Order: sequence, then C-alpha cells, then structure tokens
Amino acid sequence: MASTAYARGSKPPAGPGERRQPRLAKELSRIEPKKLGIGLVAGCCLALLTYISFARLFAIYSPVFESTSMVMKNAPPASTAVPSTEEAVPVQKKIEVEGGEYLAGGGTEPKEPGFPEETKIEEKVETPAETESTQKEETAVTKPDGGDKTEEVKATMTCDENAVDEGFPYARPSVCELTGDVRVSPKEKTMFFVNPSGAGPFDDNGEKKIRPYARKDTFLLPGVVEVTIKSVASPVSAPACSRRHDVPAVVFSTAGYTDNFFHDNTDVMIPLFLSTSHFAGEVQLLITNYKPWWVAKFAPLLKKLSNYEVINFDKEADVHCFPGGQLGLYRDRDLIIGPHPTRNPRNLTMVDYNRFLRRAFGLPRDAPAVLGDKTAVRPKMLMIERKGTRKLPTGAVLVQIVPWGKMDWMATNFYGQPARDMQLRYVEYYVSEEETTLKDKYSRDHYVFKNPMQIHAQGWPALAEIVMKQDVMVNVTRFKPFLLKALDQLQD
Repeated sequence: MASTAYARGSKPPAGPGERRQPRLAKELSRIEPKKLGIGLVAGCCLALLTYISFARLFAIYSPVFESTSMVMKNAPPASTAVPSTEEAVPVQKKIEVEGGEYLAGGGTEPKEPGFPEETKIEEKVETPAETESTQKEETAVTKPDGGDKTEEVKATMTCDENAVDEGFPYARPSVCELTGDVRVSPKEKTMFFVNPSGAGPFDDNGEKKIRPYARKDTFLLPGVVEVTIKSVASPVSAPACSRRHDVPAVVFSTAGYTDNFFHDNTDVMIPLFLSTSHFAGEVQLLITNYKPWWVAKFAPLLKKLSNYEVINFDKEADVHCFPGGQLGLYRDRDLIIGPHPTRNPRNLTMVDYNRFLRRAFGLPRDAPAVLGDKTAVRPKMLMIERKGTRKLPTGAVLVQIVPWGKMDWMATNFYGQPARDMQLRYVEYYVSEEETTLKDKYSRDHYVFKNPMQIHAQGWPALAEIVMKQDVMVNVTRFKPFLLKALDQLQD
C-alpha cells in the first residue's frame, strides 16, 4: 500500500500574480507544530547554557559593582526618614581585594584585581596624613600558605660594616641588604629605597655610600665605583620604573685585583657564591667597573648563579625596579668559607664551592682512585706552576714547595687551610738555603738568610722583588720522604 504522504496531490503552480511560498516555510509546514515547539525550546535552553558557561571567562570584573553589592548587602534596612546633612556624606571605605587595594569613593585605582572569594570592608575616616599614605605605591606579595589575603612588604635595611677580623681586616667589606621597593638607577649610580619610616644607617641626607668590591683594601677602593643607597619617603620621590623584575638584585664590582686568578676567586667568585647561591638562579646581577672579557671568562659560573643576563651597571640607562636588593658581597678570609650567623647563615663551606665549580665546568671525577696495597693503578703527579692552573679531585694530595723567605704563614693561610677546607690533603715542603737561587745573589751573612722577617718589614714591594723572583732547585733526596708521605695518604 502506498503511503498517504506521497499520495497527496501537489498544488498547482502559482499564477503570474500570486507570490510563491518560501522553500524554508514549505519545509517547516511539513513538521508537526508540537515537535517544532519542543525543538525551539530545546535550542533556546542550549544557547542559554552556553552563554552562562562562557560568560564568567570573559566577564570584566568591576570593583565598583562589587563595592556596590557589598554596601547594599551590609546596608541597614531602608528607612523613610530623611537623612541629615552629616549622614549624607558617605564614609570613606577601604576595600581590600586580591592583588591590590583601593579607596572607594575617591582613592587610587586597584591593581587589576581578580575574582576575590571574599571582600573585606574596613570603615575608616582617614586623616590627611593617612590619605597621603594611601596614595603611595605599595608592593604586595601573596603568602605561600595558599590564602587569598595579601600583606605589604615592610621596608627593611641591614648593613654589615663594622665587623672586624684582626688577622684579615680586608675580609670584612661593607654590605647592605634591602627588602621592599628598590629602584636601581645606574645612570645616577644610585639605589633608591622606598623607606617611609626613614630608618636605617643613613647620613643626614638620607644616603649610604658603598664601594661594592669584596676586599676592604684602602689602596684599591678609590678605584671602585661608589654606589649610593638613597632613602625616599614614597615612590613619588624615586624615578619611575623602566623595567620591573620579580627577583632581587645584587650589585658588585669587578675592579681591584681581578684578572689575577687568585683574586678572581677570593674577591669575586667565592663572595658571589656565598651571597647568591641560595637564590637558585633567581637573582639579577649588576656589575660595576664592568670588564667584558672578565664576564666572558667566568660566564659558566655566572650562568650557574643567575638565570638572567648580567647588567652592565656602568652603561645601563634604564631604571630597574626590584622587590629587594644587596649592595656588595659577603666574604671570609682568602679561599676560606667559615660559619657565621650573618655572613654565612647557611653554613656553606669550600667543599660546597668546590662542588659548584665541578658542576659548572662539567668535571665528572669527584675523587682520586683508591690505590690500596695491591693495585696496578699508578698515581699521577702533576707539576703546577704559579702561572698555570690544574684541577684536583676531592681527596687528592697537594704538596706545596714553599720558597725561602719565612713564607710559612702565607703558605699555611693562603693555601694550606683552604686546601683542607676543600677536603684536599696537604703537605708542605720548605726549601733550604741550598735550594734557592738567592744564595747566588746574597751572602749567607745577609738578612735575607739571617733574618728574613726584615724583608716582610719592608712591605709587599720588597717581598715581590726578593722572595717572589727567586727560583728553587729541589734536592730530590731531601724531597723524597714528602712524596712518600703523599703516596701513603693516597693509599689510606
């Protein structure tokens, strides 16, 4: 049986004056009205759900609406009484939101707030002094406890400048640490410190001047760029930020004796490691007395200490803003890192510095081979001259040939103790009168042999001219027991 849907006769074509029915209308006319209504309702519901789902993602948060909502929520029941003139003046309300704060009714604008879960309103009539205070630029950090509340970073400054080391007075350079709004203007050689309280070790002009070279040497310091920490009451008194950083800044100098490998380590790299290693790379380095060749030479170490390109303090024109900063570097005695509550609160050691060097230069072997009593392994003896460098693994034996001239104090303190601190085993060999070329230049009655301390009394120029220019010819027979001692230590 044929379907009645196809058995219906079609309508005759429209005449010349009659308008044809649209094709879409024809199709819709074939659908039953009930089904058509249900479809339209379902489509509207789907469109509404889609709109609601995406509306929150693209909504623009308005603190004005939020403020109005909260005020209406907390407002007392409506009254028909006409308010007095005093009541007509609204009380200024301080509204705290996540990511910033502002004053409802005429305060500063908020810092792009998000969607706070709760908004806290403090009703407070502010004095003119407090109103000025609220207009200051504020830095807020989120607590790591996961809460939505923020708190202001308190401006603090501590300086280590009066510490004394009787034996090594140069080992206590001036260092200042700052927390808060720090704005570094290299062009002005100034670190502006937003410090409303004005507290700190400043002079009458609110300034603190430091030459940030990590060696307190009166002969060298005049050649170091002087940097000023200037305390200002508000951000308005400081230059505007050209660039903002989320990490602290450390400003130091590569002046002085740099390019001497000994001083490259004692005066820059070890102090820099002591001062910045705990940041795990999240620190910005700024260098005064900038030497491009020095930065290139120590790039592997600098990149291990900072994840950011070093800034040339001498040529930078922008004003860099930081959440904190440090001017100068902490240090200890030459090639030594000892425990100290303020300069070394993390109890770093030279072993830590040694590991740091190995990671930076990719040195895989951390210890020498154990010889033992029966082994085919033969130890390697390396001759290291003063102008050269070699690497030694932890546990190696260092034998120092100490030249003539009463150099035991320097040998022990500049090389012996640092070697032990790096967990190297250390042996000293002092040359005799017969093993130095000084015997060919001075008689045995000369103070060079009778009383070498007279050389020291004349100062460093005499030491450099007499002691440092001598050559030694080691007596192998006399030297042999010291080599055997070194071999025994390797067998332990």
